[in-house]
Amino acid sequence: MFEFLRKLHDPRRTQGQRFALYSILAITIMAILSGETGLRGFTRFAKSNESELVKTFSCKHGGPTFGTFRTILLSVNPIELAQHFKTWMSAYVELDDTFALDGKTLRSTVTHLNEDLHDFVNIVSLFGHKNGLVTAIKSFRIKETQEAEALRQLIASLGIKEVTFTMDAVHTQKNT
Repeated sequence: MFEFLRKLHDPRRTQGQRFALYSILAITIMAILSGETGLRGFTRFAKSNESELVKTFSCKHGGPTFGTFRTILLSVNPIELAQHFKTWMSAYVELDDTFALDGKTLRSTVTHLNEDLHDFVNIVSLFGHKNGLVTAIKSFRIKETQEAEALRQLIASLGIKEVTFTMDAVHTQKNT
């Protein structure tokens, strides 16, 4: 996993960096796997495991703080991260022959709430029935496209054939 994280582009200046990008992302992943869900939780995890993290990542200044997590996680390009993750996972995961497709709205993404056409971010995901893993995701804004179109784009981008898809009934539309 460290090699995968090391390949990500670090958008920060090298001057004054106390933590490598890969180390903060690895600590974040470990915190999430431990049940933490936000910046305060990531900070709490880092503080609780500081001695081990300092040894593992050769941190000269102790563990990362709330501000460090916030600054670094805001600077990461999510599209680049998703593309690198997809490439990394493809080496370890065999594709399923049956997938569930579904869309979800991301919490706290509503904009223009008091206008007639408010907007929010949705994602559609491709979930393998047999391996139990999300194979791909695509995010989109409701003002720009609808879930059915985003699902078609996701399937087309993967280029997978001869598989079975399960999805909500809303996607059973005739082409006109």
